[in-house]
Amino acid sequence: MHGTLFGSLFARGMTKPESEQPNDEKELEIFHRTRISFVLICSILLNYVTFSVINKHYPRQKEMDELSELIKDFRITLYE
Repeated sequence: MHGTLFGSLFARGMTKPESEQPNDEKELEIFHRTRISFVLICSILLNYVTFSVINKHYPRQKEMDELSELIKDFRITLYE
């Protein structure tokens, strides 16, 4: 997971040292909406894919539907 996350961040130019620390409240908000949200999205999607594989062998459609709703709610909240 670390390699995938680092590779994704590097490809987007998000590993530059000069952009690591926010200087004011506005930059901090941007930091939270981009970097931290990106990490959360990667983690959520990784869990979704893992659960999808498990669901294929041990069907749990109710939980898959709940997880899909959680992801949708997170995306809506992220872009508000």
